[in-house]
Amino acid sequence: MPVIISTPQPRKVKTIEVTITLDRRANRLKISPQDAVRLSLDEPQEIKWRSEAIEGGSVVISFYTASGNRASHDSPFNAHYLRCPPGGACLSGLPLKNKARKEPYKYTVRLVDQARKQIAVGEAAGEIFVALSK
Repeated sequence: MPVIISTPQPRKVKTIEVTITLDRRANRLKISPQDAVRLSLDEPQEIKWRSEAIEGGSVVISFYTASGNRASHDSPFNAHYLRCPPGGACLSGLPLKNKARKEPYKYTVRLVDQARKQIAVGEAAGEIFVALSK
């Protein structure tokens, strides 16, 4: 008797886009949308951070603890540090199943040069909520 193996169909991942731009008048980075991003573990979702081409720099997204301690990393994803190429994008990947909570995950967006030194531009801050259901 033949054995029939059925493989589940992969679920389509929903991508939530966050745009990073340089406000040249204020000389600081901006995140759009400014509201906190909300992810649900009920459906596959990830964040795509897209940056405009900013001469001489790459965008870095760093997660840190809610207390503001940047030496401690607290991310809902496998990575706590993402680097987007100039004019490019980077994906968060899916949030980890054990990372749902009521408090937001906090992150900063900075502009760095090739040596990973921060360029003298004001950084931006954002939040991500990860919940078990919508």
